[in-house]
Amino acid sequence: MQPDVSVPTLNSLVQNALRAMSLGQTDGQLVLQRLIPVAEELAHEIVSAPPPPEEFWTCTLAQEIQAMRHQFLYTRLFMS
Repeated sequence: MQPDVSVPTLNSLVQNALRAMSLGQTDGQLVLQRLIPVAEELAHEIVSAPPPPEEFWTCTLAQEIQAMRHQFLYTRLFMS
């Protein structure tokens, strides 16, 4: 697993979950601690038997569109 990419991504997801539900910081750290070995195992599986290029992709188009709409909501999850 590439820690410079994967750990910040996992951390971001856990931090968003902390804001969206009643989960404390300590529990969030426990979740992150438990996710890292799973992510490492999946990364090793992908490296040892990579899928063909046409199957190896990510797309977060729906998430990006919702993020753009989020700024116009009356009640926003993350107020700044």
